[in-house]
Amino acid sequence: MHPKDFRSAYLETVYTAGEISWVFSPVDVGLELYKGRRFALITAANPRSEAWSEAENAERNQRMRLEIAARGWTCIESVGSSPNGDWRENGCLIWDAPLDQVVKIGREYGQNAICHGEAGRVALVWCDDGETEWCYAKPVNPQ
Repeated sequence: MHPKDFRSAYLETVYTAGEISWVFSPVDVGLELYKGRRFALITAANPRSEAWSEAENAERNQRMRLEIAARGWTCIESVGSSPNGDWRENGCLIWDAPLDQVVKIGREYGQNAICHGEAGRVALVWCDDGETEWCYAKPVNPQ
């Protein structure tokens, strides 16, 4: 499958980091994530949307976090989950990192896309071509 075939799944995912859970919204509902601070949500789990074991995904995420720390970036734990909570994928939210470098890490770990946010907006950024789809965030209750 082509990475963008997973577009609807990414747009329906519930993203949680810190005390905030949100989904993509085409409409501005007035939620400004993290006071407008620039962030990126990324995971190293399940490259190319193929299921890997929990242990393999944990090891990949740990390696990615070490890379992030080596670059001097700060991150916190994040989770992406299906709306009904049947599927969960751990990752991290990176603060203030250059978007092109985060996309490069996503590409290196076989990810289809990452989430990016700044100035009150959020985007789905495709790792293969860097295409950016800007939206807004809508709050939800985490699963």
